[in-house]
This record gives sequence, C-alpha cells and structure tokens, in this order.
Amino acid sequence: MPRRPARGTRGRIQGRFNLVDGYGQWIWNEGKPADIPLLDGRRVVVLDPPPYLRTWNIGRSFPTMRPDMRLERVLPAGEAAGHPAHVHIQRPTGDED
Repeated sequence: MPRRPARGTRGRIQGRFNLVDGYGQWIWNEGKPADIPLLDGRRVVVLDPPPYLRTWNIGRSFPTMRPDMRLERVLPAGEAAGHPAHVHIQRPTGDED
C-alpha cells in the first residue's frame, strides 16, 4: 500500500536519511563528491537517521541533468562485516524525544 504524503507536504518530498562521511561528518546537499574525505583510500557515504524533518519541492532544478547511480559490486559478507570497525556509526544517545 503506498504511503500518503504527510500533511502539508503535497508536491514535496520528505528526507528519510542524513548523509554523513566515514568520519560521521555531514555531507551537504550543495557539495560535490570531492568534498567527501577519503577513509582508507575510499569515499564513504553512510545513511544516518534524519536528525529533523526536512522537505524539498518535487521537481528538477536542471531538467536536462539526469541523476545516475551505479552499483559497482555487492560486498561479500566477510568484507562488509569489517567496514563498521572503520566507519563512524551514529548511535542513539537516549536523549531523543
């Protein structure tokens, strides 16, 4: 069953995560890939829980610029299990409402 948009968000999209680098620092929407610092020779992007509600207008600012994403490979379980030891993972502090 599709989710209904939150009240007052028709024509808008709601953020579901916050992008941070491998050191736990925010990756700003206005940034570029080169702004993401290397961690063990790679640019690491972590999807953290959203820190607050935020929305954006639906639509493209640049209609002829199409987004592109490429999955280069799926990490084997053993390799994936080793990554959290190097990457900052946000943990709830218990102070959340």
